[in-house]
Amino acid sequence: MSNQLAVRSNAVAQVKRIIRGDSTEDIYDIARATLREFSIDHLHNIESKIDRTDQRRERMTSEQARSEIMTTFLNFVDFPELFRDVASSVLLEKWGGIPGTWANWVREDELDNFHFTNIISAALLPEPNKVSERETYRRFDSLFGEVANASLSTYGDILAIPRQTLINGAHGAFDAIVKTVAQAYERLIGTKVYSILTSNPVAFNEKELFHADHKNIVTKTGDFANDLASALGLMYGQKNYFPNLPGESKTQLAITQPRFVITSPAQSIEAAKVVGEYNKALLDEQKLSVIVEPRLVDFDGWFLSAGKEQSSICLFKLRGSKAPSVMTKEISRTDGLEVKHQWDIDVAPVDFRGLVRVM
Repeated sequence: MSNQLAVRSNAVAQVKRIIRGDSTEDIYDIARATLREFSIDHLHNIESKIDRTDQRRERMTSEQARSEIMTTFLNFVDFPELFRDVASSVLLEKWGGIPGTWANWVREDELDNFHFTNIISAALLPEPNKVSERETYRRFDSLFGEVANASLSTYGDILAIPRQTLINGAHGAFDAIVKTVAQAYERLIGTKVYSILTSNPVAFNEKELFHADHKNIVTKTGDFANDLASALGLMYGQKNYFPNLPGESKTQLAITQPRFVITSPAQSIEAAKVVGEYNKALLDEQKLSVIVEPRLVDFDGWFLSAGKEQSSICLFKLRGSKAPSVMTKEISRTDGLEVKHQWDIDVAPVDFRGLVRVM
């Protein structure tokens, strides 16, 4: 029994490396070696049926033999459960290196449930008050800031991996499936993020995200340097509002730091020139970076954004969910594998101070 467990443990480890894309071994060679070590009589019985020199034996094509060997081996290592566990782990790893431009500037947060949730977006407090001897401290019963809202939805699909893919065990096939799932969710989130920028939905106090009252709109002049100067002036000049405080203390500088110029490919050359010149005299922490976003190819304007910590757009995830999840189920009618992937997320505006639209 201990030998059988050791054989299975070794086979599982080898298949894991193949699923992860860390091994160039042929899964069929692993299957034959494993079954030979685990049950040589069964393997010999299968392969002997291919021997066409002995007419007394039951005939079997090499493809049929391969199919039977692979089916036996995949059941031996409990491949559906193995694929689910490894795929979920790899998804989490690959999610950290997704190529989407939105990941550079969109903040992330977690929600506890699927209910419609109000969020104090900026979560602000005023500058602390000077407290003289025997003077009473000011008391605030809640944080200040614009009220945003979010509601998680479930996104996902089912992918049927056919029997042929499992039997053939082509190198890279399983890793490609996991990578494709990660890329699909990256595109989904990117589409939602940039749709918010271009559609300008109603977001705060029955006003659009980009609104004159929010001081985050610049009318494009065709002079990128001047337009950038105007956008920087608006973002650096953003204020926080504390209605319960007296006099001039009602408004205080938000100290929002611009970090990214988000533009279409057509405007990216001019943006790079202007931003490159602008950055020459700046501290590293104040320099801008240019993001070229393909989804803005038909959009005539561009955007100035703060960094992730002060971003006006947020990706919300169900608490504890760091990446898409994967579940597996065998499909008996096709003898393949059913893979369900899903993720509970929302993308929503959470503030207006971290964005300026130039259009």
